[in-house]
Order: sequence, then C-alpha cells, then structure tokens
Amino acid sequence: MKNHTPNATVEQVCAILTPLFSEPVGPDASTITLKEWDSLKYLEIVGALEDQLAVEFTAQELLRLSSVREIVTVLHSKDHAE
Repeated sequence: MKNHTPNATVEQVCAILTPLFSEPVGPDASTITLKEWDSLKYLEIVGALEDQLAVEFTAQELLRLSSVREIVTVLHSKDHAE
C-alpha cells in the first residue's frame, strides 16, 4: 500500500468492493448507504481487502471498517505505522 495517493486508494478500494455488491461502490459507500453491507457481506469485504491488498487488519481496525472512506483511513494509518 505504500506510495498511494488517497484518491488512488479510494479508487482501489471501490474496485475491490464493487464485485461484491449488485451496484457500483463509490467513495461515499457505507453500511448506511448499501443495504447489502450486512454482517455476512462484511466478512466478504474483509477477506477481499486482505487478499487483494496483502494486509491483515487488527481487531481494533476491523471495528472501524464501516465505509469506503474509513477503510482508506485505516489503510493509510497502516502505511504510516510501517
């Protein structure tokens, strides 16, 4: 994830999540805006992000993954922690 601009990361996260939903996922997508984003879909989302971005989320980080923007924030904090 190093050397990604915030927009590139938003685009990347949206590209990873879109195939998991029946509609395109944009930068403002969240558990509130996407009815399909339930607890089962959440597991798919985490799995897809970890697989495709080669990251592992901590339990604390997992609690924060409720929107595209929050996912990007968590990913950026992981970049700065390395």
